[in-house]
This record gives sequence, C-alpha cells and structure tokens, in this order.
Amino acid sequence: MKKTSLIILLIIGINNISFSQDLSEFSNELSRLKRIYKEKNDWETNVDDLKSSIQDINIEVNYLKTNFENYIEEKSIAKTNYFSLLNEIENFADFTSNSPTCNCLYYANNFLSELGGSKLLVKENNGIKVFKATIGNFNYYYAYSINYMYYNVTIISHRGNNHSNFNFGMAGEIDFFHITESSSLLNIISLTAAETPASVLCNEDRCKNEFPRK
Repeated sequence: MKKTSLIILLIIGINNISFSQDLSEFSNELSRLKRIYKEKNDWETNVDDLKSSIQDINIEVNYLKTNFENYIEEKSIAKTNYFSLLNEIENFADFTSNSPTCNCLYYANNFLSELGGSKLLVKENNGIKVFKATIGNFNYYYAYSINYMYYNVTIISHRGNNHSNFNFGMAGEIDFFHITESSSLLNIISLTAAETPASVLCNEDRCKNEFPRK
C-alpha cells in the first residue's frame, strides 16, 4: 500500500514539474516576442514599416495563443496557474493586431513598461483620457474610459495643415488609435465622448475591478 501511494505521489510530482516546465516555455516565447516588438520600435523609422513588422509579430502571437489553448484543452491535470498567462497572451495578441487594443488597463500599462514606453496625458474630457506613449522611434496615442460604460468617442486633431478625425466606440477596452514617428506630434484639439442612451455596460468581467480607473 505504501509503495502504491509513493508511486502515485511520484506521478503527480512528475506531472506538476512537466506542467511548470511547459508553462515556462510558453512564457519564454511570449517574452521573446515582446523583445522583438521593442527592437522593431527601436530599429524602424517609418510607421508603415513598423506596422508591417508588427503584423508579422501578431501572426506569431496568435500561433502561440492557439498552441497554448490546445495545450490547456489536452491537459488532464488541475490547471489553476494558466489563467494569468493566457490572459496576457490574449491581450498581447490584441495589442499587436491591426486595431491595437487591450481588454484591461493593467495589461496596457504592463506592456508599455516592459517595452520601455514613457507615457503622457494629453487630453481628458467626459470620462475619457487620451495618452501619448513613446516607444523607441514612435508615439502611440491611446484612449480609455474612467468609468464602466459604453462610449462613442470622437477625437479631432491636426498635424501641420492636415486634420484627422478618429471615431470609435469604447466598451471598457484601451484603444491605441494612432501611431506616429516620435518627431511628428499629434495635436488633439477636440475630444468628445457620449454614453449610449441605454448606458450599456462593457462585458469584460476580468477587468471590472479596475473601475473607476485613475
């Protein structure tokens, strides 16, 4: 009986070690992709070239996400430790997409910190904040809501003689709505935000504890 119990404990121990090693491999791959992202921001000098490089990174992040989801599904042991890593991979996949977002401000701030980004508040109105984050040779402009509501956001800006309008809905996520070279600043002259008539709440349960945001 004692031998049987010992064998069972050894099997459980081996499975837990294997699971930890596998998690480490996925985490290390995510860290590698973050390093590449930072390097592209440091090396590239043109926004279009940067976006092309980010698309390649996004393909790899989504491949990592799919592999990790398949791994989770195939595992038969208790898996309480993978939720945080899966959320991080999912948020980085969104962050590197053609329309960069993050579900949670926590992840947006972490990514900017890890990528060496410095951030500055440039506009605030009607419960919406707009920041400029500088990563390497580029400025990232992003917005998020302070409260847990759905907003229709309109931003009017100009660079030299060119005016730009940015219109998007926000349901709790952080929207990275524009990228410029670091030498080219976006002058935001107007920020308006309207709640929907029904005051629709956003659906991202994992981020509810962030509200109200600072």
